[in-house]
Formats: sequence, structure tokens, C-alpha cells
Amino acid sequence: MGKIPNRMFPMGLLCIFSACMNALAMMVFRLVLETPLYLDTVFTAVTAFYGGLWPGVLTGLLTQCIINTVWFAGWGGYLFGICNAIAAALTVLFVRLCPDELDLERKDLSLTRRSRRLNRVLYRVTTLFLLAFALTAVLSVSGGLIAFCIKAFIPGSAGITGPEEFYAPPLAGRAWPALLVEIGSRIPVNVPDRLLTAFCGYALAWGLKTAARRRRTRTYRGQ
Repeated sequence: MGKIPNRMFPMGLLCIFSACMNALAMMVFRLVLETPLYLDTVFTAVTAFYGGLWPGVLTGLLTQCIINTVWFAGWGGYLFGICNAIAAALTVLFVRLCPDELDLERKDLSLTRRSRRLNRVLYRVTTLFLLAFALTAVLSVSGGLIAFCIKAFIPGSAGITGPEEFYAPPLAGRAWPALLVEIGSRIPVNVPDRLLTAFCGYALAWGLKTAARRRRTRTYRGQ
């Protein structure tokens, strides 16, 4: 029983740190540098890859709480935390469906020594691309649906406007339904954004897991 709090405390700190880093990345790249990206799920993916479902979901919800509290633009903005939590859940789902490609601990022993590394890299890159496009599709739909509901049922509480606003007017000008405008305007933003989420999130989580493993090894050898 004593091991549970020992694991929960550093994992809780990681969730808080990751949520703050998500908010900082969004502030720097979107509000300061004005890049057409969200960049609010990279560290959610890190926590999901490293810690699993509930740490990832908690990071996603905390991220939106921080963002919409610091840059408050209506109560409806908090609902976008659902999108961030979905990003964590989808990441963990891919890890469970593709353990050989995405598990940070697992080693592939079925391949020869010469081909093992190249094959693992190719499989991993392909799986991360699939994850990125799954995130793009799911978050475009969920984000568009949330934005549509906020504008329809919570007037004046649309939250911080994002880069999708650049793509919305041309779609609205073609007489697209409002819901499809909300979804469609997010796709060109989500494609590069979720590629960064998948690849950077996995790379950072792998680095974190490797550092933790080496620290445990040094501790074991020192005993």
C-alpha cells in the first residue's frame, strides 16, 4: 500500500507540470508568435504515453482550466477540456492497440538484430502518423461540435478564438451548415498540430521514460 502514494505524487506533479507547459506553449506560439496552431495537447500526449489514461485525461482537463482561467473568455471555454481529454484517451487507445510500436518499455525480439531497429522505427513512425490523423479527425469533429453548441446555447461564451477562425469565413460563404463550418475550419489547423502532438509527445515521453529507467538502474547499482 505504501507504494501507491509514492507513485501518485510524482505522477500528480507531472500532470500539473504538463498542463502548465500546454498552456505556456499555447500562449507563446498562438497568442505571442501568432502561429496558426493550437499546441495545447503535446504534453497531454506526453503524460498519456508515460502514465496512461487517467494521468493523460487529468492533464487535458487541467490544461483547459488553466487556459480559460488565465485568458477568460466565457464559461463555455472550459468545455474544450473535453477535447484535450479525448486526445489523451485516443493516445492510450493506440498504445494498447499497437503495443509493439508505441509501448515505451516493450522490445521487439522477433526480428533479427540487423533489421530490428529499422523495422521498429518504420512501424513506429507509421503508427504515429495514424495516431496524428486519428487525432485530427476526432478532435476536429468534437471541437467543432462543442464550438457549435456553445455558440448556439451559450451566447457570448465562445472562449478564445483560435486559428480556425481564418478558415471559417470561406466555408460559411459557400453556404455550409454552421456545424460543418466549425468542423471543417479545424481540419487544416489540426493536421500539423496533431502531427506535432503525436511525434513530439512520444519523443518526450520516451526521453522521460529512458531517464527514469537509467535513474533506477544507478540507484540499484548503488545499493
